[in-house]
Amino acid sequence: MSMQNVKVVLELSTPAVVREPIMLDGLLAYCLCEQGMSLDEALEAMPLKTNNLCGHRFFSASRFIYRHVPAIPAIQTKRTPIQGLVEYSNGTRMVDAGRGSAKSFFNPIAMHHIHYAVAYCVGDLASIHELVQGITSFGGMRHSGYGKVISAKAVACEHDYSTYINDCLVRPIPAEIGDADVVAGIAPPYWDRATWIPVLMPDQKNPRTGDENELLY
Repeated sequence: MSMQNVKVVLELSTPAVVREPIMLDGLLAYCLCEQGMSLDEALEAMPLKTNNLCGHRFFSASRFIYRHVPAIPAIQTKRTPIQGLVEYSNGTRMVDAGRGSAKSFFNPIAMHHIHYAVAYCVGDLASIHELVQGITSFGGMRHSGYGKVISAKAVACEHDYSTYINDCLVRPIPAEIGDADVVAGIAPPYWDRATWIPVLMPDQKNPRTGDENELLY
């Protein structure tokens, strides 16, 4: 594979529910698994450069960066047991979800109006572009229509922004115990607590390169 600096751009047509950083390498691993690979096979087949820091291996791929308006509360109807609605019947505690406020409990969902989500990596451009065509949605609550992706592309870029954009960290990296922010994952699957190690977490602010003509987010 021919390694080069790559920018991935997703265009969204519906608001997205984003609760935590979404990692590009996680989405690429998902796309490979959707092709029938096991997780171990997908991680071996990733078209990304790998790095080694503090004895731990991770991919050269950033989190997704995006510009959005402030969180707008969307309302979803959901039946949910609530402690204050508990009733007793024949000595057994139960929830009556067939009437009253428990029947239509409104659960607020924080969503974001995001037009473009952008991530950076170092890898094989052609393979990454082919893989991202399998990304059809972004963020949480995808089954309800949130975060619909209408186009995805990978293009070459001049700089390596896979780990830092200027001084802004854009992906978790391994750290010595005394320097770490938290214990978390550094490679897919990020949710697997068995793989968590001390890490420095990416900055929450959106980074800038200084070039206002460059699409960062």
